[in-house]
Amino acid sequence: MKRLVVIEANEVPLRVLREVVGQGKAPNIERLLSAGKVGETVVSVEADDRYLYPSQTWATLAMGIDYDSHGVYWYGDPKPSSYPLYWQAAADAGRSVGLVGTLHSSPFEQSLSNPNISFAIPDCFADDSRTKPDRYSRAQAANIKLTQGNGRKSSLVGSLKSAAGLGSLVGAGMSPQTVARLGALVGSIAAKQIPPERLRLGQDLVFSDVFVHLAKKQDPDLCSYFTNHVAAMMHRYWYAMFPQDWDRKIYPDTWRDRYKNEISAAVAQLDRTVGRLMQWAEETDRALLLVSSMGQRANQNVDTAKTAAPVLRNAHQFAKALGLPEESEAVRAMIPTQSWRLADADIAATEGKRLISDPFIGGLIEVDVVEDLLSVTYRLDADTELVGSGGFATPMNEAGFLVEGIDDHTCGVHDPVGTFALWNAPNAVVPESMNLLEVAPGILNALGVAPLDHHRTPSWSL
Repeated sequence: MKRLVVIEANEVPLRVLREVVGQGKAPNIERLLSAGKVGETVVSVEADDRYLYPSQTWATLAMGIDYDSHGVYWYGDPKPSSYPLYWQAAADAGRSVGLVGTLHSSPFEQSLSNPNISFAIPDCFADDSRTKPDRYSRAQAANIKLTQGNGRKSSLVGSLKSAAGLGSLVGAGMSPQTVARLGALVGSIAAKQIPPERLRLGQDLVFSDVFVHLAKKQDPDLCSYFTNHVAAMMHRYWYAMFPQDWDRKIYPDTWRDRYKNEISAAVAQLDRTVGRLMQWAEETDRALLLVSSMGQRANQNVDTAKTAAPVLRNAHQFAKALGLPEESEAVRAMIPTQSWRLADADIAATEGKRLISDPFIGGLIEVDVVEDLLSVTYRLDADTELVGSGGFATPMNEAGFLVEGIDDHTCGVHDPVGTFALWNAPNAVVPESMNLLEVAPGILNALGVAPLDHHRTPSWSL
C-alpha cells in the first residue's frame, strides 16, 4: 500500500503550468514536472456539452464511470450509491481519509458519515456548514457565502464582509504567513497596485493552509484537496496570457496590461501548496498526485461587447417567475445555474417538462432534472424587461435578478484534456495520455484496495 495526497486542481492544463514555470514563478511545479511522472487525462466527449462541465467530469473521475451511467449533472445532484467516489470506496475498505473542498463531498450525512473519514470540510455547494471536526463550521459558512456572492465582478468591501468568519481559522490551521499574505493582498488592492479581481484567490489561500494543517495532524492514508482558483482566472484572462491563440486582437493593450499577471499569480499560489505537500510526501513516504478532470483552451467565440449581465440574487423570486411550487427549496449552485429541490421526483419531472415546453421570456434557459432536483441554467440579456416562464413572467428585478457590470468575458473555455502528475513515486508507470475513467481505480490500487466491479483496468500504477 502507498499512501496518497491528491490535489484536485480544477481545469488546469499542462500548457498553463509550463507557461508559468517558464516565467520562473512556479519552482515547485517545475520540479514536479521535470522529476515526477507526468501525463494527461482525457474525458470522452460526445457532441453534447453536458459531458464537459466540472460537476460532471469530477464525478466521472471520482466514480470511475462515465456520465451516461452516473447522471450527476450539477453540483447538488444526488450521487448514486452504486458508484461510490474513490475516497468513499477507500474509507469503506478501512483506509483513513481526509477531505477539504472536494466536489461532491456533500451532503454531509450521506457522504461523510463513515468513521474512517478523519477530517472533512465539504465542497462549497453544501446545503449546510457542517464539518469534521465541527470547529471549522463557521469558516465553512463563510466559504459558502463567498461562493454564493461571487458574480461577474469582485467587490473588495463585500468580500471582506463575507470573509469575516474566516477569522475563526486563526489557530485552527491558518498560519501567520497566510494572515500576512491576506493582509498584503488587501493592501495591494487598496493601493491599486493589483486589480481587485485578485481577491478571488483568497479562499484558496486560506483553505489550502487548513488542508495542509489537517493532513499533517491527522496523517490519513488518503487526503484530497480541491481548488478552483486557477480555473477562475483562466476563464476570465486566457487572452491576457495567450493572445497568440486568436488571429485577431480582441482586447485593447490596456486590458491585457491590467490582467497579464492574474493567471500567473494563481499558479504561483498553487505552487506554494504543491511545494509544502511535496516535502510532506517525501518525509512521510507517500505519493502526491496533481490531477485535473479536464482543462481549458482559448474561446474563439468570446463576446467582448458585453459590459453588463443579469446575475441572480434571489432564487425564491426566480422560482416564482418560473411558476415553480411555493415549497421549492433553493439549492446552492454556480452562476449561471440555479437548482431547487422539489417535493418529490414526479413533481420535479412534471415541472421540468413544463419549463421545457412553455416559452421562456427574457432570454434562454436549459432545464435538467435528476430525481427531485430541478436545475435551470439561464442566459439573459442585460436590457431584457420581463423574465419568466409563460404567464409567470415578471420584471427582471422582481424575478430576482440584478444587472451588474462585468470585468471579464470568459475567454477561456473547457477542454477535454487535463493534467496528471505524480511525485515521490519513482517506480510509477504513467502513460502520456489516459482515459479519465482510469484515475479512480488507479488510486484504489495504490491504496491496496480492490477496484470496484464497474472500474476499468488503469494504465497507470504506483
